[in-house]
Amino acid sequence: SALLLNVGTWSLGGTVIDRPIATAEAEAANLSNERTVDGRIRLLRNVPGFWVINRLHEELGVTGSVPEWLASGRREHEGTLDLFDDALFNPDSMLAACGSLPLSPEGWAELALRSLTEAIAAQVPLLASVTGRTFDRIRVAGGGSGSAAFCRSLATRTGLVVDAGPTEATVLGNLAMQFSAQGRFGSMAEMFAAVDASAERTVYRP
Repeated sequence: SALLLNVGTWSLGGTVIDRPIATAEAEAANLSNERTVDGRIRLLRNVPGFWVINRLHEELGVTGSVPEWLASGRREHEGTLDLFDDALFNPDSMLAACGSLPLSPEGWAELALRSLTEAIAAQVPLLASVTGRTFDRIRVAGGGSGSAAFCRSLATRTGLVVDAGPTEATVLGNLAMQFSAQGRFGSMAEMFAAVDASAERTVYRP
């Protein structure tokens, strides 16, 4: 089974199931049941994305791109940031909210990346417990899928294959639905195959 992760400023993580799950465990985890276009259910949770990373990148004045910055990371701090902390949602200064640690830009890059990886990796056992499934891969889409450092970190931390791309998953999905509404596809399976064939993907192994 595959976990689904759409990573942008914020993220949605979950999996596709045949029928809703409304157990106490699912409710406590703030999991939502959303109907898919083919009648199944997306069991989803809002999880952190690149918001904290983007804010730190901006405040530190890093001139390279976010993916380049993350790839330059160097471990200078052993802890992690709690990306679910309300204090990180929209502070005046993200550096101050993260504790104003005496780190270099490369140290911040490694800490922020590790913190995001930990926050997302924690969803794997949660979703496995709620669904009773064993997962062997994570399908990562959205802008975050374009960061090789993030995808490698996630594969290493979870022990799962990370199948990354497309970065413009929302655009492809919207186009596919418009074509489907015009009768261009004979079935949902044909539409899904067309989306897959239109997307560049990279596989990262643990």
